[in-house]
Amino acid sequence: MKKTILSALALTIALGAGAAYARGNGDMGPRALPSFEELDRDGNGQVTLEDLQAFAEARRAEMEAKRAERMAERAAQMGERGQRMFDRVDANDDGVVDAEEYAAFTDQMAERMQKRGKGGERGERGWGRH
Repeated sequence: MKKTILSALALTIALGAGAAYARGNGDMGPRALPSFEELDRDGNGQVTLEDLQAFAEARRAEMEAKRAERMAERAAQMGERGQRMFDRVDANDDGVVDAEEYAAFTDQMAERMQKRGKGGERGERGWGRH
């Protein structure tokens, strides 16, 4: 039983430190450890295995929610960038990219890369007409 509680306590400390780091605290010292009050989930003045498990589950849920939020923010940013790129390729603003628009775009990109010295002849590395 003591071994189980010690294992749960070690997991709890690791989750607490990980959550503190994820919050941007970066401090992995004693302040990153959960307080007794945080561990005593039922508020009875004692920390049981059930309290530790509840704490660990709450921290996992908190970290998962933050990860989902970060991923949603990244997806929104990627969507915005994708829309800007599509708008640049869609030269006549009709909402679709036809073969001519795509060819003009790839030619333009090939020229830019060639000017910057990042490509050889047109058509290398996937740029240019195909």
